[in-house]
Amino acid sequence: MGLPLPVDCPFCRQQRRLKDRGERKLYRSTCQECQKNIIVTYNPAKETRKILCKDCYRQYFEKNSPIITEPL
Repeated sequence: MGLPLPVDCPFCRQQRRLKDRGERKLYRSTCQECQKNIIVTYNPAKETRKILCKDCYRQYFEKNSPIITEPL
């Protein structure tokens, strides 16, 4: 198939894959729209984007289409 031979051992390759996945923790946070208590998979202290609950997230995308209609 023309693929190069691996340089690292299988254990080292698995460790690299797991490191790239990120941490596997749950954090308590509040929705920034309705102030409802929620659980998220990313650290709210490090997150720069808005944290929304499922209902507020759904309402946001009903108002703002995620599909780009204008060329960049």
